[in-house]
Amino acid sequence: MKGQALALAALTLVSATAHAAGLFGIAPGFSGYNLVKINTTTGAATIVAPLGMDSVLGFNALTYDSKHHRFIAVANMGPLSSYLIAIDPIYYGATSILTSPQLGYYEGIEYLPWVERLATSAGSTPNYSNYLWIWDIDNLWFASGWIWGGNIDMDTLFTDGQNNVCHLDVNNVFDTSPRHIINNALGQTGTATFSPVGDWSIYNGNEYDAAYHPVQNRVYVTRVTNAAYYNAAGTTLTNLPSYGGYQVTCLAYAPEFHNVYGTLILDDTLGTFANGLTRTVNWAIKQGTTTVASGSTTTASSTVNFSVNIPDDILGYSIWEWDAGSHVKEKLIVVMPGTSFGFGTVHLTNVDADHSGEVDAIDIDNVIANFGNVYPGPGNVDADVDVSGEVDAVDIDIVIANFGAIDD
Repeated sequence: MKGQALALAALTLVSATAHAAGLFGIAPGFSGYNLVKINTTTGAATIVAPLGMDSVLGFNALTYDSKHHRFIAVANMGPLSSYLIAIDPIYYGATSILTSPQLGYYEGIEYLPWVERLATSAGSTPNYSNYLWIWDIDNLWFASGWIWGGNIDMDTLFTDGQNNVCHLDVNNVFDTSPRHIINNALGQTGTATFSPVGDWSIYNGNEYDAAYHPVQNRVYVTRVTNAAYYNAAGTTLTNLPSYGGYQVTCLAYAPEFHNVYGTLILDDTLGTFANGLTRTVNWAIKQGTTTVASGSTTTASSTVNFSVNIPDDILGYSIWEWDAGSHVKEKLIVVMPGTSFGFGTVHLTNVDADHSGEVDAIDIDNVIANFGNVYPGPGNVDADVDVSGEVDAVDIDIVIANFGAIDD
């Protein structure tokens, strides 16, 4: 174990044949940590987003779960305490998904997309992470695993161009090389063995996490202050220039992000809502029955300028859905590209006070039942359909005018 370092409208767009992607890492900042992007030509790291999490001692490893469009990282809380966190690439919030295993800590991590599994290395004593645990990525249930004795220490897990699961450990002598292919890593029967790749002479002792770049067909390693990459045989490492002052202890190959923007109009509401009142607009991008991205925004006015970064690996025909509570749902067919685009202006029709998906007699009854209520205050706030702060005759008129409107 290494020391803890630092109505449906179709929006037709030109789709890229493959999504743009590159190397990302996590580096400490002035307050907490930052997600950074690494330029593989200049070596420079640039901040993508602040992650916070200043209570974390360090990050050992990073990977990208392409099925759920999220980063997963190993967060160290102490010498023998760690957990896995999922990082949302849209809002960059972090959620704990696996706490420390019963016998110790996590150290290396790698998502294996061809089997939809998550590989983690773990340990129970200082210095050696000699457990390999394989998890199902959907429900994170234990699928298979191996336990070795001796001085096997899997600081880092990564894959190569042949889908081999590999490990790297530069501070505990195992045999002729700190890098190995783990044969039969996913097997539930038989034996897992280690095949060394290269030798010790190419390392300087500062190599941390590694990540395979499929476009360049290279395995990159972070040396904390700069990145380096292996040759095809794994017998040499070529240094890139400095990150530019950042200290990066983990790497992952992940998609770029493109910006989607536009304007939402909450029809039949005041331009500026009554003091203290807001509406929440929930959005989701769906492909079939799967929600591939989602989020929400809160507004105090009828006009919502919408802007969100979407991972570039969300491609193809999708349904973009907006739900503003008292407004019926609006949907837009989009062809997700690998670039930024705007969807223009989308109007959301008022008023579905009971959220049934249709403006009907029940909504009229609901507004009448709340007639005279003043908000903020008790009662159904969505009966105040124009968000004026009071349920009055104007709200009844709006419901009648939109009678019969239904969710897209």
